[in-house]
Amino acid sequence: MRENLLRISAVWVILALILSICTFGLVLADKPEGAKAPIYMLPSADGPAQAAEPEVKRFIVQLEDAPLATYTGGVKGYAPTAIQATSANRLDVNAPTSRAYIAYLEGKQEAFKAELAKALPNASVSTYVDERGVAHDLAYQVVFNGVVVTLPDASPQVLRRLAKINGVKQVYRDYEHKPDMYASLPLIGAPTMWSQLCGQDVSGEGIIVASIDTGVYAPNPFFDPTGYEYPSGYPVGDARYTTKKVIGARAYFRAWDPPTAGDEGAWPGPNGSSHGTHTMGTTAGNADTVANVAGLEEIISGVAPKAQILS
Repeated sequence: MRENLLRISAVWVILALILSICTFGLVLADKPEGAKAPIYMLPSADGPAQAAEPEVKRFIVQLEDAPLATYTGGVKGYAPTAIQATSANRLDVNAPTSRAYIAYLEGKQEAFKAELAKALPNASVSTYVDERGVAHDLAYQVVFNGVVVTLPDASPQVLRRLAKINGVKQVYRDYEHKPDMYASLPLIGAPTMWSQLCGQDVSGEGIIVASIDTGVYAPNPFFDPTGYEYPSGYPVGDARYTTKKVIGARAYFRAWDPPTAGDEGAWPGPNGSSHGTHTMGTTAGNADTVANVAGLEEIISGVAPKAQILS
């Protein structure tokens, strides 16, 4: 369950990357002679040398037709769907004209997949698994028209063959961003809010925040229970995983997606995901917690540091 929550989350991360691609400072690589589409890669860094990243074999392939949100017409038999063209107040993805155009895009994507199989037999369209355990292609039609492709390797020869497939507009590398949490509080104006609520140390007091995620690792120093008391009626759930800071804990697993070894409890084990711990730290981690990562020391805090947590 925890791994698949991250896979589903990754779908939205990919879309956010696509829609804001210009802001990430990507540069256009030299277009291979005869290629129908440009290939976008990361720019070279001008800062200190960093350890080489593993080879990325996943690429986001944008197809030529406009997505539903920006389609203003031009395809015979399909009415415009963009609100700029329809004068509607909002985009209705379930309207008959929308469903028809989405079906058109899906047909084009099927044609691309057939051409991909011919050009690169060892390539495949990447997938995600939904809450029922059913795999689906990572394919998009609403705000972006394209698919995510896993290649046998990321050599220039393979990328050229991908870019030359009929209907391909652009190819983007799918890569991971690792934001630093310590910068988020001033970014969202948390100190201003604290000053309006009688101070950081009491912000969130009396509030219980629930997290449906990969579990909160209660022994983390960010959730030190010193100075807290259980509210009336608590702890709840599996008390083996609760403290006076993390006052409730329970795990749910799908039959088709059992936990990894050591991850059977209500907080993540050695092989589990730290995502739930991270997000609840951002939300309700204790104020003035000292974090030391690889020699970098920072004082960190959640937005509502006095809140208590249901995991």
